[in-house]
Amino acid sequence: MANRICISVGAETNEKVISEIKKCSNADIIELRLDYIKNPNLKSLLKAKKPLIITNRKKSEGGFFPGSEKERLKLLKEAVKLGADYVDIELSSGKKAIGDLIKIKGKTKLIVSWHNFKETPDAGKLSRIYSDIKKLNPDLVKIVTYANNITDNFRVFKLIKKAKRERTEIISFCMGEKGEISRVLTTIYGGFLTFAALSKEKATAPGQLSIDELDSYNFKHLDSKTKVLGLLGNPVKHSRMPAIFNSAFRKNRMNYVYLRFPAEDVGQFVRNFRKDDNFYGFGITIPHKEEVMKYLDYVDLTAKKIGAVNTAVKRKGILIGYNTDYVGAMKALEEKTEIKNRKVVIIGAGGAAKAVAYGIKSRGGNLTILNRTVSKAEEIAKSLKCRFGGLDELRNIDYDILINCTSVGLKEGEMPVDTALLKNVVMDAVYSKTDKDGKTKLLKEAEKRGCVAVSGLKMLIYQAEEQSRIWTGKRILLG
Repeated sequence: MANRICISVGAETNEKVISEIKKCSNADIIELRLDYIKNPNLKSLLKAKKPLIITNRKKSEGGFFPGSEKERLKLLKEAVKLGADYVDIELSSGKKAIGDLIKIKGKTKLIVSWHNFKETPDAGKLSRIYSDIKKLNPDLVKIVTYANNITDNFRVFKLIKKAKRERTEIISFCMGEKGEISRVLTTIYGGFLTFAALSKEKATAPGQLSIDELDSYNFKHLDSKTKVLGLLGNPVKHSRMPAIFNSAFRKNRMNYVYLRFPAEDVGQFVRNFRKDDNFYGFGITIPHKEEVMKYLDYVDLTAKKIGAVNTAVKRKGILIGYNTDYVGAMKALEEKTEIKNRKVVIIGAGGAAKAVAYGIKSRGGNLTILNRTVSKAEEIAKSLKCRFGGLDELRNIDYDILINCTSVGLKEGEMPVDTALLKNVVMDAVYSKTDKDGKTKLLKEAEKRGCVAVSGLKMLIYQAEEQSRIWTGKRILLG
């Protein structure tokens, strides 16, 4: 059975554990963390109708078992004798303890595990650990590490592929926020299962997804042919794009998954991306829209003119960059106002500002670019032959349309400009801190002053629809 989900259950009493087990209807397997339970009653707990993994972690392995090592191992032996489906014992328990369990395991499948809660070792060390566990002849090898950067996941993927070639059952992924992609993708490479929690609050390991979060990635429908997409940026935790795209893929029955790629080192990420056949394309957000260009093989002419890329796709090994931000911004604006001959002020001079500025000029708008660092505004203005200046000049400019392309507003309560300066049409490219109507504080303040508000969510949706065409060959309606 492919794409198994194991829900990890940890609670203080046997009664609470049994109650939690009853909620695990979406699980294929349930992990019982004995180290959470005071005086675990194995006979009672093993009556669960779903397959169980019995785990009893010592403190050095991220667990809570309060007793001696002898007492800890005794509980694992008892679980084997009572016919547990799976028992997990750490490699650090020693060859003798592992060997003793193997001798008596009967129908119980033994998992020998190794965890690193600080980092993901290099490929050589991972391979050695894998070989050391494999020599002990367990039923499953489990190697779980901590991701300090997005590229750590790719080393784990290679390990899973190695195990698959050798027909060895393996459980492997990375913990932590930056390990999320390996929790979602492990089974497409041949991983035996992934872990989930009943809710985010009940997670038993760093970065463990809830069952609902895992389901939002269409986990059960992923396979070896799934094309992996995602959003490259730092930070990307706030992004709504995974939910938007994965919902659309589910409705359209398309074998794609969209993830978050939180990366600091763009070059390192792209190098790993290129080598993995499942990884197919990515969107780009702050702060990588300009830097990513030097790692691509080809950049679309429009994106070159803009000087920023927000979309990349891999075709026959060639990585191509595009810009769909300007398409989204213009479509969102033109729903509310004309652009030609209008006086437009853009605040900001990053990748988003470059795209919007290009769109305004292509539509015949009279453009001024203002930025805290004036030299950056000047750089864009020279290429587009428009006016520029510092942020303080806004109070002296008569404009028809004001567009915020800075990151100010990503934090709750922030305002990029003085409220008194808001008039006519106001657009905010920020979309994460919005109310249910898609409005940021800037837009709500603008409406109070009688302005026409244009939501960044509209821009986001329209540019994403254009991305969907580039990635899948079909424009998917996302709004």
